[in-house]
Amino acid sequence: MTANPWTGIYILTALIGLVFILLLASFFPKSTIEFTNLPSSETIEPIILASDPMLGDLTSGFGFWQKTDENKIIIIHYGNSTCNSCARTAKALLNIYQDFEGEVVIVWKDFPNPTIDIESLNSAIAARCADKQNRFWEYEKYLLDNYHNTSTELYQEIATDLNLGLWRFNSCYNNQKTVDLIEASYQEALDLKLSAAPTTYIDGQWYTGELSEAELRSIILDIQNTAK
Repeated sequence: MTANPWTGIYILTALIGLVFILLLASFFPKSTIEFTNLPSSETIEPIILASDPMLGDLTSGFGFWQKTDENKIIIIHYGNSTCNSCARTAKALLNIYQDFEGEVVIVWKDFPNPTIDIESLNSAIAARCADKQNRFWEYEKYLLDNYHNTSTELYQEIATDLNLGLWRFNSCYNNQKTVDLIEASYQEALDLKLSAAPTTYIDGQWYTGELSEAELRSIILDIQNTAK
């Protein structure tokens, strides 16, 4: 039987088509996870996740949280990037950080509410993917400025504006490679029995709800004056 000369071409074409489809699929998000509400523990003090990004790293100014200086005021913000009160509090924190640089440590904790707004989770995934390229806070600032308009298109636009490696960012975001860290932070909030975002922990005290720049400044100054 004479072999069909077109058979090889058909097979090659089919393989090329399959590769193209697989590459194209990597650019579209997978279905978002459902968070599980596990039983809360009796944790009293916040558990600090060593991989959470912070402002005020002792070396470069941006990096990962390490409790190396007991004299610094620890501020931990449990919030998300689509909650207007969270955004205003987080932006106030970033503003006061400029005046208290070297005196405070700011830690961001993801506390999304995907049952109300799925983008609270998606934006967290995107920001943590930016963190894999050491650009968490720059990325987060964009999100805070656009908390009312979060979308996959916005996440792409921010990544482009920050000159992130887009292939790496897209792979991370579409495959939800940072979702485990976000779920751990979310579970931590449940273990602490936090009921709302934003909730902010400052030097041993809990503050639920929005905090203004003036309120944050007053809290920090009171802590510093008490320590003298």
